[in-house]
Amino acid sequence: MAEQDPLDRALRALAAEAEQHISEPMDPSRVRRLGAQRRRRRFTAIVATSVAALALSGGVVFSTIVDGTQEQPSPAQPPGITVAPTPTVSPTPTPSPTPTATPTKTPKPDRSSGPTAGPPAATTTPPSQDPPRTVTQENLLLPSDIPTGSDEQQVSTTGPADGRSVAKSSVCLTDGLDELDASEVLSRNFRISVPDQTADPDNELVGQPSIYTQVLQFSSDNKASEALETYRTWIDECDGVLQSRGYTVLGNQNGNWYRVDTGIDGASGGFAELMYRAPGQSEDFGWWEAIGLTQRDDRLMITISLTVGQDKNVAYEQYPADPDLVALHEQFALIAAAAERLGD
Repeated sequence: MAEQDPLDRALRALAAEAEQHISEPMDPSRVRRLGAQRRRRRFTAIVATSVAALALSGGVVFSTIVDGTQEQPSPAQPPGITVAPTPTVSPTPTPSPTPTATPTKTPKPDRSSGPTAGPPAATTTPPSQDPPRTVTQENLLLPSDIPTGSDEQQVSTTGPADGRSVAKSSVCLTDGLDELDASEVLSRNFRISVPDQTADPDNELVGQPSIYTQVLQFSSDNKASEALETYRTWIDECDGVLQSRGYTVLGNQNGNWYRVDTGIDGASGGFAELMYRAPGQSEDFGWWEAIGLTQRDDRLMITISLTVGQDKNVAYEQYPADPDLVALHEQFALIAAAAERLGD
């Protein structure tokens, strides 16, 4: 009797145990075919799983090199479930790109988080500059600087409301002193009187200032020089100004310029004198108005002296041959004192 196929015996034994489910055992050849199909499927799944694992391993390595981080493993699948990915296999493997170093930029400070401490900034000390010069009461003349014709005469200062204003301190002025462009102007006026002397009703200077002075500060020496030349131009044109106002011009030496030796380095001065008669004034009287200009550096002093009468006997030379014969013009003393006061 031929030996029975072992697979046939196993199948018959399984059929006997589960005859309630299988009424007839399967044909052995069919069983072999099913077994072969299952083995092929198992082999395909193993190969596919291996390829997927290799691809995944390569991706993890590449990701680790480029990103510097390690991919976390996928969560475990429940038992009994197999996930079989379907990879796409390329006939020619693509080489992994070689990672390139990315240049590192220095981060800018975040200004929103507040100031960042750093080295102290270098400080530059500007060169010291002298403050602009100004004039004070010390630069004005004093009563002791005013010359008098005799010991009986007394000099006193007057208020700003007495006599002529600064803008009209000379008959030659038409628009005041604004054109001179001084940065500062101070003034002081003086009255000369003789105590207990009966006032002359015909003398218009009685009770009024006869000496007007102004000290002017400028931004530079050149500005002061320009102002002096401008004022001298006003003096040269004064005859025409007087005539246009109805004054009578007297004499033929109006505007002659007399230089004064101040005796101080850097200080210079001179004066001119005008003779005129005011409208309505008696023909027996006239005015002598002398205008002195003294410059020292960036400062200028104007000294105006007035005389009213029938004549004026003074010397217009600073060093006359016979100084005892006649008194010097008052402007010599005024300008010498102005040159000294301008330096204070």
